[in-house]
Amino acid sequence: MMSKCKWKHGVKRRGKPSFVWGRTVTLKRDNAPQKLKEVALKACSVVGKGLYGVDIKEINGDYIVVEVNDNPGIYRGQEDYRDKDMYEKIIKFLAE
Repeated sequence: MMSKCKWKHGVKRRGKPSFVWGRTVTLKRDNAPQKLKEVALKACSVVGKGLYGVDIKEINGDYIVVEVNDNPGIYRGQEDYRDKDMYEKIIKFLAE
């Protein structure tokens, strides 16, 4: 899934270049699977201590890291949809 108007996947439809926009499903941090959180945190720890975005693909209950982004986009109304305190937590973490 990809955030609409933020990420796109190039395809050809009837021989013409086009884009496919995905949908976003937002979970509360507390409702994210523990295994998913562990994979994400482990991937980020390899890069260092900071704010990272992690692209992860789920295949049959296993999580595969696609990439770690050191300059992640955080889109209002998507990533913060369920956890309104997200920005406060990020600022507090970065200020430590």
